[in-house]
Amino acid sequence: MSLQGKDDPIPSAFQEVWKDLDATRPLLSKELEAAEVYWDTQTRRSHPAPITRWSSVMPMAMGAVAAVMVMSIWWWFAMGVTPSQYHTAKGEQQTITLNDGSTVMLNTNTKLSVRLSDHERLIELEQGEAWFRVTHDSNRPFQVEAGNGRIVDLGTQFIVKKTIEKVDVSVLEGRVEVDVTDLPNSSLSASPRMLQKGDQVWYTSKGHLSAIESFNEQAASAWREGKLIFHAKPLDEVLKELARYTTGKIELLDPTLAELPISGIFNIQDLESFPQALQEAFPIKATPLNPTHVVLERSTKS
Repeated sequence: MSLQGKDDPIPSAFQEVWKDLDATRPLLSKELEAAEVYWDTQTRRSHPAPITRWSSVMPMAMGAVAAVMVMSIWWWFAMGVTPSQYHTAKGEQQTITLNDGSTVMLNTNTKLSVRLSDHERLIELEQGEAWFRVTHDSNRPFQVEAGNGRIVDLGTQFIVKKTIEKVDVSVLEGRVEVDVTDLPNSSLSASPRMLQKGDQVWYTSKGHLSAIESFNEQAASAWREGKLIFHAKPLDEVLKELARYTTGKIELLDPTLAELPISGIFNIQDLESFPQALQEAFPIKATPLNPTHVVLERSTKS
């Protein structure tokens, strides 16, 4: 059976494959001959009667191996699989446009891979945060894998954020389905969540999938405009968020300040001024130990 039309030229990739098969034929023959000698020796010991030699089967076996290899390579090219990897450093952001017209914006310190084929669109978010604006294609579902969960787009804009503790999924427009798979304990399994605009869920590597919650869309997507917005967020959580954007270190020496609620809008490109802003607005003393390390403690001033 021919895999192409009679007028179609043979792709150069296939020509290279046939050359490689021809080059490996002597190696295969030597290995098979050695195996044949061993097999004959062993079978003669247990079966004195004459038996059919393996050499009569060898050409058929080699042909089958070659056919499998060619079919596998043909499938690879026919599926149009184009895996690509993208990565941003701390403080860096990047916007990419996929071949299907969808847009992905990577936030700071983010790593993801993209695999597009004729039948599926698959993103694997290994770390960090990304915003997705998806071009609808009913024949190719757009899916994002992050940790032990999978997010299936149903025509929308959404943000996926993966940290060590959990994965957050926030929908800005349209709908998505969130499902947690490969649970370490099957008793923890939960039904998939169907999210609409303004909905958010989170899940952990232990299999917990939260109920649907509302979220502050402006704060969640502010990083796309180069800003961070906090609304009464505990200071220790704020410091963790800042650490995603800068190589500098802000260390909290007084644990009693960890729950101090912080509100404000901060420029991602000017986070060095954050300790000074804290010092001016709260009873906090910020002491630089070196240009990249600042410690925070409670101020003794009234």
